[in-house]
Amino acid sequence: MFQFPKLKSFKKMKDSFLVTGATGFIGANLVRELVRLGENVNIVVRTLKLNWRISNISDKINIFQCDITDPQLQEIINKIRPNYIFHLAGYGNLPHEDDVYKMID
Repeated sequence: MFQFPKLKSFKKMKDSFLVTGATGFIGANLVRELVRLGENVNIVVRTLKLNWRISNISDKINIFQCDITDPQLQEIINKIRPNYIFHLAGYGNLPHEDDVYKMID
């Protein structure tokens, strides 16, 4: 009778996550938890200057610089091929972010 060979090094493939708004309060906590769980975490940020919320885990995540209104975002998504996307980015949350058209975009 035929038997399948035992796979000694079989490992469950990790899910791939993409998080926008990863430097905000909720996004940073989500990213920290995904990293703690050992998941493959990718973030999209407007600037590569990371704030204090995630700067100490930057070596454990993949960082892509892109404004989410830029068509380049589609290329990033195609490259990452995430299983899950958490869209937490926003504009207009801070007092100096008062451009209504950017809020709509």
